[in-house]
Amino acid sequence: MQKKICCFKLLVLLTAAVILISSMPEFCFAARGGEELSRDYQLESEKKHLKDNFSWEIDLVYGLSSVSRLLGLGARRFPDGPSKEYLDTLKMTNSNNDFLLTLGANYLITPKLELSLGVPVSIVMVEVETGSRRKTKHPQLKAGVGDIYASISYALLTESKSRPLVISTFEVKSPLSKYTSMGDGFWGFTPGVYLRKFISGSMYALGLAGYTFRLQRRGAEPEAGIRYGGGFGFLSGDKKLELTLERTRSGKTKLGDKVIMDSGSDLILGASLTTILARQTCTIGVFLSGLEKGLNWGKNSAGAFIGVSF
Repeated sequence: MQKKICCFKLLVLLTAAVILISSMPEFCFAARGGEELSRDYQLESEKKHLKDNFSWEIDLVYGLSSVSRLLGLGARRFPDGPSKEYLDTLKMTNSNNDFLLTLGANYLITPKLELSLGVPVSIVMVEVETGSRRKTKHPQLKAGVGDIYASISYALLTESKSRPLVISTFEVKSPLSKYTSMGDGFWGFTPGVYLRKFISGSMYALGLAGYTFRLQRRGAEPEAGIRYGGGFGFLSGDKKLELTLERTRSGKTKLGDKVIMDSGSDLILGASLTTILARQTCTIGVFLSGLEKGLNWGKNSAGAFIGVSF
């Protein structure tokens, strides 16, 4: 286990090192005019977004790993179901769903400042008790809404020959969902950062990190969560291929002195392809989670998603 974690940390450090080393030449002259918004360091999808200003986004997700990743639940896959105390305290229902549809809107206020809003919806599977004397549980499908989130992002530094692109983000997640597969029952506030630096004309390194504060609710005290990772991107015309490795950790939840939800962590490998089709930005991707304990097809969880921005 320690070896796997060390290897992952080494990869993250290597990505950061590549970004820093690539930024070193002429670093002292990074503030020179003309480089700030150079289109040489913008992807085709970014150029389109800057031109359109406002965009709608639809993401269709399949697989538990992708659903958890999109909703920020990390390793909260509840193999044995969440504890009864957790469900009763937060007034939630245990559920499962393999598909998730997210409707989003993005508005570019300035070339550096953007607002985003996302609403996850899905059909979830829940167990319903029937019978007066002998109660039996039966699976039932219900429509559910996930935790709605809003975020703001600001480009602290735009990319040039001498420095990486640095984007700071702040996301707020509301505890609207009553289903465990679509929310965790707490308000969440996540400051984060995204970095990208071109190594050559067709390849770049990227890094990301986020720290989630969760507020106490109904007497339950949740610990914070963390997400960080890195990877590489490759360009060919208007196509972009990204390979990423991310680690997430969700803190435990206490009710008084009792732990009603254990902490959990996950290691997620991802690959995504972005291109422009019919003047719309399209992304398809696959994810493999549960890698913290190694590659095991019986225990790893695979997922896929497709997204369209228009």
